[in-house]
Amino acid sequence: MTPKQKFRIKLLFAAVILWQLPQSIIIARFGEPYPALVMPGFAGTMVDRDGNIRFGNVKCKVLFKDGRVGWVSAYDLLSQAPSSHHGSIMAHMFSPPPVTNDEWQPDSLKARLFPGRALSQIRHAQKELDSQTKEWLKRRLRVLFPSQQPYLVSFVWYNDVFNVNQRSPAAKEEPTGVREVRFE
Repeated sequence: MTPKQKFRIKLLFAAVILWQLPQSIIIARFGEPYPALVMPGFAGTMVDRDGNIRFGNVKCKVLFKDGRVGWVSAYDLLSQAPSSHHGSIMAHMFSPPPVTNDEWQPDSLKARLFPGRALSQIRHAQKELDSQTKEWLKRRLRVLFPSQQPYLVSFVWYNDVFNVNQRSPAAKEEPTGVREVRFE
């Protein structure tokens, strides 16, 4: 091994060690990046101190112009996407609008350093869906309900709550929010 190669190997080890401090600051400030040089925290279990386990879920209620109501699952709505992505897609695209106005400024340093996160924050802060997503949803509902015209879709978000301390655990639903999408 040449001295130049030895120096490069030492430099690589030094860079990995020195990167730990900035990475720790990033994790504390923005959450865990992917990929990261450290293992995730694996903090705790899903059970709260009362013995409840919560799983987020969503139901899609479709109101039609003739007064009928239809229900569609996230699985049916997103059947063209891999099922492992359904929860993330639903949460990213159709979660309830935020209550606060915690928007990122597009010209801020944070937005320039993390453009993907900035776009995600902007999308999450939208009260109304963007036109492309709305058109996709309308087309998808036409496929699922070919003879009906939807005018409103309500994405009803809730938590399925199971209590591990009960003898026979039964799920309770706790509503967490609603996003409504109207079609003209």
